[in-house]
This record gives sequence, structure tokens and C-alpha cells, in this order.
Amino acid sequence: MTFLEIIKALFFGFVQGFSEFLPISSSGHLVLLRSFLKLDSFSLFFILVLHLGTLAAIVSCYRKDLLEILKAFILKPFCLSGPGRVVYLLIIGTLPGIAGAFLLVPLVKKSLLQPHWTGGGFILTATCLFLTRKILQKTRKRDVSISYSITNWNSFSFFTAFIIGLAQVLAFFPGMSRSGWTITAALFLGRSPHEAVRFCFLLAIPAILGGLFFEILNNPLPENSSFIILVLAFFSSWFFGWIALKWLIHSLKNLFFPFFAFYLWPLGIFTIFFV
Repeated sequence: MTFLEIIKALFFGFVQGFSEFLPISSSGHLVLLRSFLKLDSFSLFFILVLHLGTLAAIVSCYRKDLLEILKAFILKPFCLSGPGRVVYLLIIGTLPGIAGAFLLVPLVKKSLLQPHWTGGGFILTATCLFLTRKILQKTRKRDVSISYSITNWNSFSFFTAFIIGLAQVLAFFPGMSRSGWTITAALFLGRSPHEAVRFCFLLAIPAILGGLFFEILNNPLPENSSFIILVLAFFSSWFFGWIALKWLIHSLKNLFFPFFAFYLWPLGIFTIFFV
């Protein structure tokens, strides 16, 4: 383990933390870093460790929600109303990701090595974000508070959860932001901004855990991986992810969310023609 490896781990954690929650695609930015830093191999396991750090950030921010949901589910496991309903919503929302994991993984791994795929993903994500502008303007008057309070989950349909899960599958590909596509899908399905961001990040928990488990089964931890490097990357991703999540909530409250498109459009064009 060298000083340069430590700096890289912290830097990758910084990039992952910010780009995972902000709607700019963490995997897309990691692909660009791999290209610019001339890395011959880019461990998918290392990427999943970075995602585990951002998972810790989600748990940190939504710990009250998670405790309330788990408590309700344990007391009434078959109740489809109240906080316990979220468990079933998350199961339905995760189903498309399970199918995608088996059908799309070879294509996703191929796309990680081809930057022009990433550029196209950036452009599609940018367009997706910009389309939320009018929706957010309409909902701002009736939903100005995007807090960490418990959502009225009874009005959240299983169909909505499934469609958001389909949107999450798109985020398997680099340049396609998980937060961008899932929050946009939720907004177009009539959910308020605070409901959208809360459900979409709760949905990320089983997705990240499932991805990590799937990768460990298929690709055990490489012998040359340093435990200390992985730990540093994890904590860097957690810290900066926590900051980015707070920033994302602020961007929705202040209608800045659609304007991340003006960062992604030129980045996508640059990636396609110059990377």
C-alpha cells in the first residue's frame, strides 16, 4: 500500500459519494476517472465497496424511518398499511432489479469499458432531469417541506413502486443516474418531491446489498486488494455521500434539481467525442 493508493481511495470515495446522490451518475464518473487515470483494471468489487459507503450514508440520514418501518413490520408482518407497507413496496420495487441482474450484467460490464456508452447515458439523464422542471414548479406550493418525517405510505401504490424499480434498472449502465431516473419516475407518477427522494433512496438499500452479495458470489475478493484501502474508500464514500444527500434534498426544495442537466449535457458530449 502506497501513499498514492491512499489518495486514490479517498478521491474515488469523494467522487462516488457526491455522484451517487446527486443526479449525475456515480458509475459514469468512475468510468471517466478510469479512462483519465489510465487504469488497466477497474475492480467491480471496489466499486461495490464505494456503493456500500453511500449505503451507510442513506442509513445515517434515514435511520428514524428505517427503525419505524422495521418496528411496524416486526409487530404486524402481514399488514399492508402504515410504515410496515414499505417493506412490501421495496420488495416490489426490487423485482425488476433482480431480473436485470441476471439478464443485463454481461452488457453492463461491457459498457463499463466503453466511454461512449457513458456519454450517451449522461445526455439521456440530463434530458430526463430537465423534464422535471415544470412538475417541481407545480408541486412546490403544496409541498414546500422536504423533511425526514414519515411519509403517508398508504397512498403509495405497488404499481408506482414497480415502475420506479424499472427506472432503477436503467441505472445499471454508466451515465444513467440512479437518483436521477428513480426520482424523476416518482415525480411523473404523481409523488411529491419528499416522497420521491425518500422512497428512491430506501429502494437503493436492497439494490446495493443485492449487488454486493451477487458480486461476492461470482468474484471473490481479489488477493491483491488491500483491506485498509477498501476501508478508506468506504469511509470517504460515506462521508461525502452524506453531504451530497443533504444537498440533493436542498436542490429539490429550491427547484435546482433539473438544472444538473446543464452539467451533464456538455459532459456527455465531451465523453462521446474526446474520451
